[in-house]
Amino acid sequence: MKRLICSTLICIILSSSVLAESPLHEQIDTAVSQYQVLNNENLATDAEFQRRVYLDLLGTIPSAQETRSFLDDASADKREQLANRIIADPRLNHRLANVFDVMLMERIADGQIKSAQWRQYLYDSFVENKPYNILAREILASNGADPTSRPAARFYLDRAGETNRLTRDVGRMFFGMDMQCAQCHDHPLIDGYFQRDYYGLFAFFNRSHILTDTAKKNYFAEKSVGNVSFKSVFTEEAGETGPHLPGDAPIAEPIHKKIDEYKVRPRANVVTVPTYSRREQLAETATNGKNRAFNRNIANRLWGLMNGRALVAPVDLQHSGNPPLNPELMSVLEAGIVQLNFDVKVFLREIALSKTYQRAYQLESGAQVTAAHIQGKLESVETVQTELSQQVSAASQAWQQQQVVVAKLDTQWTEIRAAYVKADKAASVKLDKYLKEDGIRVTATNSITQRLPKRDALAIATAEIDTVLKLLPAEKGVVDAAAAFKKKLAASNAELIKLAATRVKAEGKTKAELADLSPLQVALDTAWQVWEPGKIERQAAATKEQVLRNAYEKIQAEFNAMDAQKLRWKRIQVAAVLDEQVVSQQAQLLVLQQKINQSTGQVNADKQELTKLQSNQQSAQQTHQQVKSALTGVEKQRASKQVAVELMDELIVTTNAAIKSISTDDDALAVVSLLKQQQSRLGSEMVEVDKDVKIVQTEVSAKAKQLQSAVTAVTEMQKVLDAKLATMQTQQQQLATAQPALVTSLEKQAEAHEKLSRVLVYEFVVSDLKPLTPEQLANTVLESLGVTETFRVQVEAELAKTNPLTDADKQDAARMATRQREVSEKVQAKIVSLENEFIKLYAAGAGQVQTDFFATIDQALYFTNGSRIKGWVNSNSYLTGRLLKTESAPEIAEQLYISLLNRRPTAQETKQVSDYLTARTDQKAETVREMIWALLASTEFRFNH
Repeated sequence: MKRLICSTLICIILSSSVLAESPLHEQIDTAVSQYQVLNNENLATDAEFQRRVYLDLLGTIPSAQETRSFLDDASADKREQLANRIIADPRLNHRLANVFDVMLMERIADGQIKSAQWRQYLYDSFVENKPYNILAREILASNGADPTSRPAARFYLDRAGETNRLTRDVGRMFFGMDMQCAQCHDHPLIDGYFQRDYYGLFAFFNRSHILTDTAKKNYFAEKSVGNVSFKSVFTEEAGETGPHLPGDAPIAEPIHKKIDEYKVRPRANVVTVPTYSRREQLAETATNGKNRAFNRNIANRLWGLMNGRALVAPVDLQHSGNPPLNPELMSVLEAGIVQLNFDVKVFLREIALSKTYQRAYQLESGAQVTAAHIQGKLESVETVQTELSQQVSAASQAWQQQQVVVAKLDTQWTEIRAAYVKADKAASVKLDKYLKEDGIRVTATNSITQRLPKRDALAIATAEIDTVLKLLPAEKGVVDAAAAFKKKLAASNAELIKLAATRVKAEGKTKAELADLSPLQVALDTAWQVWEPGKIERQAAATKEQVLRNAYEKIQAEFNAMDAQKLRWKRIQVAAVLDEQVVSQQAQLLVLQQKINQSTGQVNADKQELTKLQSNQQSAQQTHQQVKSALTGVEKQRASKQVAVELMDELIVTTNAAIKSISTDDDALAVVSLLKQQQSRLGSEMVEVDKDVKIVQTEVSAKAKQLQSAVTAVTEMQKVLDAKLATMQTQQQQLATAQPALVTSLEKQAEAHEKLSRVLVYEFVVSDLKPLTPEQLANTVLESLGVTETFRVQVEAELAKTNPLTDADKQDAARMATRQREVSEKVQAKIVSLENEFIKLYAAGAGQVQTDFFATIDQALYFTNGSRIKGWVNSNSYLTGRLLKTESAPEIAEQLYISLLNRRPTAQETKQVSDYLTARTDQKAETVREMIWALLASTEFRFNH
């Protein structure tokens, strides 16, 4: 497994050297995957990708025709082809002009330079594919004097040239650092923003000022002198600084003779240009590709433009305490923009081609990670951090030690530097006096030069009129004309005499001031010779201190990035633990339910068996009772027979005793014989009864055993059933406990995943949900409803009429590209007023952050009740008309979704459209409009995902 984090510079250098061999979009994906703990290979659908890249790069959505063409394209590389087409699309120039206008000017009100001129300048810059560093250089160096590049000065002039405001905004917009709170003291919340950093940037502007000419036209002029000192309102610590860029050492400025400090000297209505311009130095040093803060700022902002969330957010708070989400990716982008020569379009295309940019909005269900896996990654990071903390401590100590060295040098050379500053100030004061007089001299000379031709013309005219006057001395008109010309000539001569006197006077003062400046220059040169070694030594020490500071802040940022990364990973781990817990609990519930189902089946079977046994017992009981009753009956018979036998025996004994006296009596003997017969019969019957009794007794015994067996069987089955019922009750109790536990876990899981949504964006596992900007929303509405297409058709028809293309033109790629740009420009001209309506409602206030999403009642009213949108929806000239001409409900659904959401409808959506149309066949027009409104108001339409 690759190690996620390189803890040393060697690792970073090695990884960067390998990455540099591959295209930037591959470098992006490699850098992202190395820092991920959870991978998601699921990409956005073709429809999602097309809509996303159109909105991000063109500021609008594809037309219905463009959508169908792309979705139907079976080419494996169609996304790359689309990105290439978009980069060449002239609409990209309008989009970039808008992006950089909002980025740099934040919708502030027009001042000296109108926003339309400024945007045209930006647009023209992107048409010619001007590299960003060149664009920034022009803006930072502009003074507004050159009419062709004057719009570039809007950044300065429309901020009134206010030094502190420019210091803050240049820091924010070109270096990603808002150091406003470091103006009066070191920043109270950000360790890396020092007061000397603020004034290092301030020093580039403190010599600049607004110059207003007689035509009330402003320029941003610059003087040759102006030092910067500061003092903390908290610590009373004071200091002085020259100009230096964030992350760079102080600039070693050249020394010129005072008389040579200006290319263009100060005078009335003239924009001064010093021989050494700090603003030109700012423009050159910032944009030469070597200043990491400048490079990182634009790379970070462009990444945020494409992905919704910049690597460092807010974009103007870059410091070690707010590290990028992925430091390696930030390094890749920072190096990439330089390697691409600040080609914004190619840079954006590379981002669009990356899988990271193309990631799906939602996490696929199969993308899982175990808590144990994350724990291993966390432990790995903590191990690296342990090592890195030692490096942080060592780097901090080295930096602090060098700060002491610089402070000692400042103390050591304080008096010598003060002497030089004093000499420089004295010479500068004298130079100002000299330049003032010299300016008067030059102005007078120029005025004389300008007026001489007029005076000479008046002299010639006067001479000629005098000649005429001699010929016509009495002609009043000639006399009056001669007098008028003589008066004008006299006035002109008087003015020239006055100007000449002014010049002579100024020349005298100029010579005097120059003479006075000479010894001051000598004193200044002497002071410089003494101060120069100290300045060189101090410059070297300060350079070393900046290098050590950069090293410390880099390591500290890496350490802080790991802290932030661990927090994100721990949130993923919490979700993973809950995922595993839910899966385990669901499995337990399933097992419990299966056991309960099994127990229920067994209990039901046993109950049936018990019922059967109880029935058998009851039958046995009845049978046993029956044989017992039979036994009782035969026993009663036997008892009755026994009584009869005994009575017969007694009767025979009694009879025998009675007939002893008449033993010969035949009748008596017959009676005795009859009695004996009866006795014999009764004896035989008694034997039979005894047999019957024994038989019944045997049967009773057998039935008693059967009954006992039945009772035993019922008893045993009842025990088995009771045991199973007890088991089932235990299982049901376990289920009753497990079910709410699962519900609780599911609630915690849902909460964890909700918190995880932003983490997954920060980890580049899924894409971000981006609200449309006012301009994007306007263009999306116009394109989706068919308004833009109508404009496009009109423009193409106008151009075909006024400037038709020849057959040769149609075969000329350059000519066709020009025509496409012409169409785009004219369509944009029609759209701009409509965009402004959306800007008024959906944009943040002037000078405010323009990337935050907010919703207002006015927005809702405009969208639902505004006459503009209502008119487009109600009109049969646009989308509504096309849908009304379509008979098939599925085709209506397809056109509806393709036009508004740039995707084909699902089967369910098609059915919903069909059902709705079928239910309102007599209200088709109203139904179509309602469906258009529904999609216009949907979240899917309002956001870029």
